[in-house]
Order: sequence, then C-alpha cells, then structure tokens
Amino acid sequence: MTKDSQKQKVYDWEKSVAKHFGKDMWGAEMTPKECEQFATKIWNRYKNKTTYHFNERYDYCSKVKVKLVGGNKCTMRGGYFHSKRRTTKDGRGSYYKKMHLNVMGCNKRIVIHEIAHALSPRNSKHDEYFVGIYMYLMAKYLGYDLKFMINSANENKINFTWKQKGQFTGYVSPLSKLIRPYLKDKPQTKSLALPTTGRYLVLPSAL
Repeated sequence: MTKDSQKQKVYDWEKSVAKHFGKDMWGAEMTPKECEQFATKIWNRYKNKTTYHFNERYDYCSKVKVKLVGGNKCTMRGGYFHSKRRTTKDGRGSYYKKMHLNVMGCNKRIVIHEIAHALSPRNSKHDEYFVGIYMYLMAKYLGYDLKFMINSANENKINFTWKQKGQFTGYVSPLSKLIRPYLKDKPQTKSLALPTTGRYLVLPSAL
C-alpha cells in the first residue's frame, strides 16, 4: 500500500490557505445537486488531461454523482461505477464517478479537493501530483493567488509538481504547458519544479 506521507500536512496547509482568503474549509454552502454539477463540470474539462484515466475509444464517463453521507469525512471513491445503461449507443462502456460528501463538505473548497483526487494518478493520495493539480484548481475555480500557494507550500515543506506521472522523455504535461510562460528564467525551489519568486499573472482560461 502506498504511504500517504503528506496527508496531515496537506490538511493543515489547505486550512491555512482557506483562512488566508477569508474562508473555512468546512461549511454548508451548496446543495448536493450543485456540488454534483460543479464536480462534473471540472471532471469533464480535465479528465485524461492531467492524468490518463481511461481509453475513451472503449469507455465513457461524463458524470460525477454525489452521495450525502453522515460522519465527518468526505471522500472521492476510487474506480468507476456502471451507469444504469451499461453501454452507450456506440457500444462503449458507460460509467460514472462517485463522491461522498457530508453536509458541511458541500462547498467548492471540499469538492475541489475531492475532484483533484479523481484527476490524479491512481494511488497518488496526497502526493506531489495531487497537490499540483489541487493548487491549479484552487487558482482557477476559487481565484486563490498562485504565488501565495507556492510560497505557503514551500514554507510547510509540501511537495508539488506540475509534471505528469510516467511521462516519457520530451513530453510536457498540460499543467506544465499552462504555467510555462510564468516560470521562464526563474529559480527553482526545494519543492518539485516551482519558484517562489517572480511575476505572476491571472491564470489563462484556455485549459
């Protein structure tokens, strides 16, 4: 089993980031249906971009279903679940992703955390690939300042990267392409491949 060595550090870090921008991580701000629509929107925009998840020639997955649960944990369920109609009209397998949220987790911050798991490599948990995807999604969908998150992650010794796991030589992942104009000729940090200094602009909306 893959060790989740950054888990608690990431939990503490995301709380401090949310607080910096005037929010708590927890809070009932959306209905489960609104969470489902928001998660599905992000999933459909980035599936098979940040990480290769499934062969779209043979399989189809375009929905994230949210189940309201009790307790104090929210989770992104691993794997894929068969839709009622098990195949599409063109013969592909039809699936959906499943997210469990409690009432206090029904907000964009928690949904983004959980969908970042879905977009990360299998068994990533809270590793550098997850954190890189998570940071980008927070910048894009919450408007959080990327420079602040980079500095904060470095201060808390949290590893993150924009690279794609298992990429072959010469390949540049979509997230690396997205931020490349903002990282030219700038020093590297102890974390994986991101600087703490330099000029940062609003993230492009092309991806």
